[in-house]
Amino acid sequence: TDDILGEELGSFVLMGARRRNSSSIAVAAMGRRSVALAETETTQEAHYENGVYFYRFWNTVGFSDTPDISLNDCDVAQPDNEKKVSWFVDTFPGYRAGTHMGLYNDPNWEKVLYYA
Repeated sequence: TDDILGEELGSFVLMGARRRNSSSIAVAAMGRRSVALAETETTQEAHYENGVYFYRFWNTVGFSDTPDISLNDCDVAQPDNEKKVSWFVDTFPGYRAGTHMGLYNDPNWEKVLYYA
């Protein structure tokens, strides 16, 4: 988790997912790092920032365009919602990129984090 939190990385973070080897990000959201990566205390809590709801609970980070979040390890709420990303920080690569779910070790998807 410390790898994504370092203050030297910048004040803003863009978090998302893309298909491997793609130059386009499939789904992403951007916010102040201090809010987007702030720890949450429950499996349904999120911090509203820049039009989306960000969370970092236990070993999971992600965002949703709605406050409907259900962290059962990763966000399983609204399977048809294309505007969600949910992935593990220190274990499996990821879980969700929009409607693509169960991506635990799927080699076709990768996490995206950019700092500014």
